[in-house]
Amino acid sequence: KATVSVLYWDERTGGGGREMFKPPSPLTSYLSPESPNANESFSDYGASTFGGVSKGNGNGIAALKLLSKDDLGMSLGELPMADSMASELGPLNGTFKSDCTTGGYEYSTDEGSPYTAVSRPDSPSDEQQQQPPFSPRLKPKSFRVSKWRRVSRAAMKVSTEASQLWKEATDLHQEGHYFRANVMLTKCIDMQPLPEYHSSRSMTWLALNNTVAALKDAMQAVERSRLSIEKYLTKGNVNKQDHAAFLEHYYRRGICFSAQGGTMGSQLALHDFKVASTQSIKLGLWKGDDPEGWDDIKDSIIEEYEEEARQYAELSDEEEYELEELDVMLERRRLGLVLDSITEKKADVAESMVGNADDFDFSLNWKSLPMNHTTRNILLPKIFTPDSVARVITEMELGNKLHRNDFIGLLTLAREILLKTANIPNIPVPEGTTVHVVGDIHGQFHDLLHILQLTGFPSNENVIIFNGDFVDRGAYGVECITILLLLKVTFPEYFHVVRGNHEDHAVNEQYHFLAEVLLKYGSCDVYHAVQGVFKLFPLAHVVGGKIFVVHGGVPGGNVTLAELEEINRNKDVPDSGYFCNMLWSDPADVEEEQASSRGRGVLFGKDVTQSFLNTNDLSIVIRSHDVTNCVENGYHWDHDGLIVTVFSAPNYGSCGNKASIAVIDHTLVPQFKEFGSTDAPSSFMPKAAPHPYHFNFSA
Repeated sequence: KATVSVLYWDERTGGGGREMFKPPSPLTSYLSPESPNANESFSDYGASTFGGVSKGNGNGIAALKLLSKDDLGMSLGELPMADSMASELGPLNGTFKSDCTTGGYEYSTDEGSPYTAVSRPDSPSDEQQQQPPFSPRLKPKSFRVSKWRRVSRAAMKVSTEASQLWKEATDLHQEGHYFRANVMLTKCIDMQPLPEYHSSRSMTWLALNNTVAALKDAMQAVERSRLSIEKYLTKGNVNKQDHAAFLEHYYRRGICFSAQGGTMGSQLALHDFKVASTQSIKLGLWKGDDPEGWDDIKDSIIEEYEEEARQYAELSDEEEYELEELDVMLERRRLGLVLDSITEKKADVAESMVGNADDFDFSLNWKSLPMNHTTRNILLPKIFTPDSVARVITEMELGNKLHRNDFIGLLTLAREILLKTANIPNIPVPEGTTVHVVGDIHGQFHDLLHILQLTGFPSNENVIIFNGDFVDRGAYGVECITILLLLKVTFPEYFHVVRGNHEDHAVNEQYHFLAEVLLKYGSCDVYHAVQGVFKLFPLAHVVGGKIFVVHGGVPGGNVTLAELEEINRNKDVPDSGYFCNMLWSDPADVEEEQASSRGRGVLFGKDVTQSFLNTNDLSIVIRSHDVTNCVENGYHWDHDGLIVTVFSAPNYGSCGNKASIAVIDHTLVPQFKEFGSTDAPSSFMPKAAPHPYHFNFSA
């Protein structure tokens, strides 16, 4: 057994910027005191379970911090308390129980645990042993609410060292020693991956002309500021300034976006500059670095102030004259200079947008693109076979992803196939052939792997159709698209994809796939390449000449398949019309068509479905798009058996729904395989989906 240290976090300062890590699997006991009223007793001190650890509520109550090699997809060396604490870390496994005499907790140790904790092997002192047991009315000494935080000496030492390195790196950057500053900031991030360290390193990358690495760091700075942003948006105006340091991260990310160029890069730069300037004006101060030449300007302001103060002192008592406080004047002038700088950058970005195109240049030879030294990246196989694809998927299960160049290469190969594909391909179903139709997966990587176990790999006797909405909401849209396109390139005749409403830039920007791509690849070009492939996904499929497979709904009552083949699908999804309806509409108990609460598409009645089927000699419609009525079984019939919704993302948004896939043989009567959610293996390094404030900031 070992007694582990308990870390105290001051909620008023956001825990000093430190991260709260979520273990990959729940612990047997969350800091639960052994008493008849354990939950009540701990709730008396204002603690609540949050993300797999116990987190204070603002009264200074602390949380036990467990460190795991699997936490947040980081190696142990990347965790905040790494090198200086290596001697104090050891594998632990078992069950927590409270140690009332010491005010700590004991951990029963077994073998094979991935968890590590700060050890405190020394025995309790006589004073500690004499303390009374833990109870709701009598708080142990170590749990008394205090403005001071009890943090392990090793953790504090690491924090101090990282902070000192950061200051030295800042000085080096100002002196023009960008490479040395970059190396030093990398050490800071290895010790403590704080947003300010990522933000500073993004500027050194820019100075070294590495715009991709700069944007990845700038994205990480905003991503790791989630707690500060949430507090900023929820706290009253009095406390907002305490959590406003993240505004500089938006400003610096805007600089990185503008360096990447292109229409989208410029638009996102303008977004970030607007966030930084608008919120700073509301606050009346700037929490970031000083503007250029501020020291000299500050001296002149102070001289002016002192002269004005002398003149003020000479005034008679009868004359009213109010002298502005020096610190208020300095902050007001400092903010004005920062806003002037942001305005200049916005003007430069707006001017550079003229004539720039968003489309990715697929004519580039992706094999000749420069290769960086990034580790843990997968390369495309030279020959696409079931075995080579399976090996890539196995690597992805370990938490790796395709190298940026090879991801672009995969998109290029898939695009060449999709360019030759019709808007609505027909899939024959001879006897002995099975067709699987899979609904929404929304970036749920391990559920996708489970689906492929249920269906098997594609073949001439096993055709698979994925019916849209592959990305957004889940954390692994990039990984899901990678696997789907690998299968498309390897089995072009037996593996098919349908475009969903989430395969569209406007939706990806709102529901975080844009942020996910930029976090993982740091390149607007990669995102453009993905969108270029999304635009070529077919709009629907016809199975066996009788079953219409579409993501959203039927385009209209009297529309023919020939008319749908004339649509130019190589574009963003329009706001109305046949194209829009096929991706956005829903069946409902209405007459004809009515406006949809989604804001796009329509609600269509049984008469519209029947008319469309009769017009095109079809029997039923299989669609996806909506989990509402699929919670119990993963599928739902509407319009008296004319249309069925198949949803394949189990526990979507933590709503506990079942999922299913449709199975069709030569009889053309769909059957359904139901399944539940799949947990990630213990060896996988889970990541959270990007937070919603990257490009949807509002206050």
